Amino acid sequence: MPVIMFWNSARKPLAVELGAACREHRVELVILAEREMTTKEALIGLNGDGVGRYEEAFCPVPSRVRFFTNLPKDRLRPLRDADKISIRMLSPPLGGEIIVAAVHLSSKLHAENEDQDYGARRMRDMIERVEADAGHRRTVVIGDLNMSPFESGMVAADGFHAVMDKEIAAKGSRLVQGAEFGFF
Repeated sequence: MPVIMFWNSARKPLAVELGAACREHRVELVILAEREMTTKEALIGLNGDGVGRYEEAFCPVPSRVRFFTNLPKDRLRPLRDADKISIRMLSPPLGGEIIVAAVHLSSKLHAENEDQDYGARRMRDMIERVEADAGHRRTVVIGDLNMSPFESGMVAADGFHAVMDKEIAAKGSRLVQGAEFGFF
């Protein structure tokens, strides 16, 4: 499994710290949100010691999250993008493909709970369409959801339907009012 890191830099110029963390933990895929640093500054931080080979991954539409990787370009393919979500197919050197859905939902400073719930439902729908196209559900959802773990957008069956117990998640899905919903 590749090492993936998501970092909301909160609009702070943290390129040096970013590079140090990635080198220390041998991160292969970096996903940034709220980055104040330019792409050039991020790449200098990531590749500053001359050892890394990080590049910014192609993004077909403007997004709140950006991908940087030191894997070969053909290992990370864009699948779907919107303002608050970017979905990529990651083909690691070993093991099967995985879908990486990086999200950055609006904060409570700019959105009501109902808006966040709607965003979670919309993202779930988008992720499920990508999974259907890919023919598998090997998906990592990562990012800044700006919700507590027990808010409706996180736990509702038509939202992220997240569970915090491995045994429940292993069941794969549950019936809610006659409809089957998979767990994230």
